[in-house]
Amino acid sequence: DRVAYQSGLEVSPNTDYVITYYYTIKTSPEGSITLNVLGGTIGSLSEVSSKSLASHVGTDQTDANTYVKVDLEFNSGANDAISLLITNEGSESRLDNVSIDLK
Repeated sequence: DRVAYQSGLEVSPNTDYVITYYYTIKTSPEGSITLNVLGGTIGSLSEVSSKSLASHVGTDQTDANTYVKVDLEFNSGANDAISLLITNEGSESRLDNVSIDLK
């Protein structure tokens, strides 16, 4: 299992956004990949649930060579910066081509 974390992404407060990305997971063993959008920054994984603005758990393991598109909508709330936390469990997975746009 792996963790990736990117903090300090500037956003405008109380604004609707959409994060688009693509993921793939090897076909076995069973696994998942999760992207969390967090308000501000975190100092430990125990803060994730209290800072989460949106999340998506990808579980499509149909074809390890096919990337699945995800459009994840969120509102920035009172935050002027967000962080992205990506975790995977069980099987090798990849996340690519992340973009953040106004909704």
